[in-house]
Amino acid sequence: MKISILTLLLAFVTTVSFSQENSSYKSSLTKLIKVSGSEAAYKGALNQMVSMFKQ
Repeated sequence: MKISILTLLLAFVTTVSFSQENSSYKSSLTKLIKVSGSEAAYKGALNQMVSMFKQ
């Protein structure tokens, strides 16, 4: 459940960041994602989903 919520949050943040033209906003958002650990959680969830699909 936690992974699903983080994945949805990351998808929302990515969508919002693509709609912005301000490069400083994008860099700040990218830094926030890395610092908060969301990037690592997303990569972990992605790896788990790939392994589940392979089975």
